[in-house]
Amino acid sequence: MIKPQSTLRTVYCDMTNGGWTYILHRFDGTVEFHDKTWNEYKEPIGNVSGEHWYGLEAIHELTSLFPHQLRVELKGFSSSTVMKHLTFSYFKVDSESNKYKLNLCGASTTSTLNDELSIYNDVSFSSKDQDNDPAFTHHAVTRGSGWWWTGSGKINLLGPYSGDSTNDVDNANCWYGYYGNDYKGLKIEILKIKRNAPPAYPTYVVNGARWRPFWWYTAGTHWDFKMDDVLANSYGECSQDSAYCFGRLPCSLKESGSEILAVDTDSTPNIYRWSFSSSNNVAHAAWLAFHDHTQTASGTLQDGNAWMPTVVQGMCGNSWSSSHGSEYSLGTDSLDDPGCNGPVTTKGLKIYFKDDDNCAGVTCPDWTSCYDGIDEYWCM
Repeated sequence: MIKPQSTLRTVYCDMTNGGWTYILHRFDGTVEFHDKTWNEYKEPIGNVSGEHWYGLEAIHELTSLFPHQLRVELKGFSSSTVMKHLTFSYFKVDSESNKYKLNLCGASTTSTLNDELSIYNDVSFSSKDQDNDPAFTHHAVTRGSGWWWTGSGKINLLGPYSGDSTNDVDNANCWYGYYGNDYKGLKIEILKIKRNAPPAYPTYVVNGARWRPFWWYTAGTHWDFKMDDVLANSYGECSQDSAYCFGRLPCSLKESGSEILAVDTDSTPNIYRWSFSSSNNVAHAAWLAFHDHTQTASGTLQDGNAWMPTVVQGMCGNSWSSSHGSEYSLGTDSLDDPGCNGPVTTKGLKIYFKDDDNCAGVTCPDWTSCYDGIDEYWCM
């Protein structure tokens, strides 16, 4: 039993690996999940002792209290099929006023199931009697089930329990890629969520604001010269004791309002702050790299907008150079480096994102939210 907000709810928990709460469980076809109305999907369907859907409102209440991760587990009918899995580091469902919009990111690279869920990120839920699908087609009708439907999609987890003889995305509870190029029905479907345990990275306070590290290099550190990706690690993947971490921003951050802070290891550190902006093409390219791990093509930003930092502490260089040293030089560019002479191992560098505590000292009505950097907290 849990009480995420105002209602006491019975849940099915899998206590392995830290404990997971089931939000969808199908294994024998005794409960129908397709052809339901908005209000039916809003509430639980089935019973937690058997096949069940936790309900949109309950999922919203639970995932809005704390950050959660999502794990998908699927298995086919044949004894030769195996349980395949896919995990996301961030999962949240918005309120009914926002049409239970799905927030999803951070697909694990160690998953055994192909990612067919990410396309539904930032999409509202649709049912046969409420079409929030951005596409012209009302997919909740054509596919016979509710979901976060959009213009395309290759799964139908709430579709008819059809067995593996049906090969039709509109008439089978399927996941494209599980059976190769087929849309055959699945025997077992599990969607389960677990509260995220944020990495225990120490915070850094500058001018009253709180910052949390995601990328760092310790002076004098060496790494494999074949490593060619300076943003190789997902947020939280590195131990705080690691000598270096080529990390990315948390996937749950939004571009608007996000800032980063770079601090070097001078005895009196140089500190620069940058604010991201989708209207500045250089700032946006940096966001795509730090957040989405996406590289902007060479030459795209030629004569682009200046993306100047705010100097919190230290000096601005008064000149620049196009030379950044050897391709395999180890080290980091120092922030106070007028000649831009390239990486040096004598200085360390740490980059933070703003994780300011906007909830501190806030008085608000019960069950209204305030935001705290990467997390959203509720006033109790």
